Amino acid sequence: MDSIIKVFKSKGTIVIEDITHRLLSEQPYCNESDYKVASLRKWFAIPSGGLAVKQKGKFSRQTLKLPLSSIINTKINAMSKKAEYIKEYEKKTLIKESGKENFSEMYSRFNKSLYLDYKSIEIDGVSRSILSTIDIYTIKKKRRENASYIHKAVKKFNNIKPLISNHDFTKDCPLFFPIRARKDIRDALKNYLIANRMYCPIHWPIPNEFCLSTDTSDVYQEELSLICDQRYDLYDMERLVNTIGGFFGTI
Repeated sequence: MDSIIKVFKSKGTIVIEDITHRLLSEQPYCNESDYKVASLRKWFAIPSGGLAVKQKGKFSRQTLKLPLSSIINTKINAMSKKAEYIKEYEKKTLIKESGKENFSEMYSRFNKSLYLDYKSIEIDGVSRSILSTIDIYTIKKKRRENASYIHKAVKKFNNIKPLISNHDFTKDCPLFFPIRARKDIRDALKNYLIANRMYCPIHWPIPNEFCLSTDTSDVYQEELSLICDQRYDLYDMERLVNTIGGFFGTI
């Protein structure tokens, strides 16, 4: 994005850069941006938390209000119930989907509350405490190792390829590892991974309000983000790649 940001800056545009996806990389932002914002919840298992930086000067509003404890507790309970659900699902002891509906409803309540009142709220105490104890070095190391493994391993498949061909994992720390799968098989691959308890998201939904070029539309319809975060090790990455191979053995 840096080259694009520089073009806007040359025209006198104020630039607010979302640095979430490059937050843990060696160069986490463009020096030309006026403001930097990031979600911390996408990287770490915390109930709340974001980052906002002003390149020059100070924010006009300095005082932040505490989040409602009831809302934060809703998010914490939802995270706990989701963890329990996944644990039971992996043991194949769940018969009904009621557990999933329960924590999904809690997530919806939290998101709705955040939507209705999100301005000038500081991070909650639980999230702040967790962030103060995490090992950033280990997190970046594991993500880079996992992504590097995937990058090398998926080259053997003809029907998928890395979305970004050249990576420098000595400097870049990925949030996910995005691939492109043929549009006629992308959704089937995603569902096959889900059936094998691997939940890989799609970034992002196709925007309705814009006319997209054919090339850009293809990216939306072919992109799939493979997980590579710090919860997993190289054994998990091997299992992920082998499962993808299993999918191609079925088509």
